Amino acid sequence: MSEEVKQEKPKGPIGKLKDKIEDADEQLAVLSTLVRLGILIWSGGILTLNYVTIPGLPQQKIDPTFIASLLACSRRSASRRLKNLVMVR
Repeated sequence: MSEEVKQEKPKGPIGKLKDKIEDADEQLAVLSTLVRLGILIWSGGILTLNYVTIPGLPQQKIDPTFIASLLACSRRSASRRLKNLVMVR
């Protein structure tokens, strides 16, 4: 008798999130927090690179207005979320 061994496909980050958190609202909350964190890190990095000179890399001058607004909005959003989490507990 032969036994069939099912190999599961490796799950991506969203599949792992669905396995660990069963409530759909909590899944969306975690996902939105990760997106906000990604935007915060990206915009902070781009703004930093705009003002820091790295030897060997040509410095490109860009208008930082849009990126700065993304940074400010994501920081504000993250602080509101943290404030709500602290007040609930």
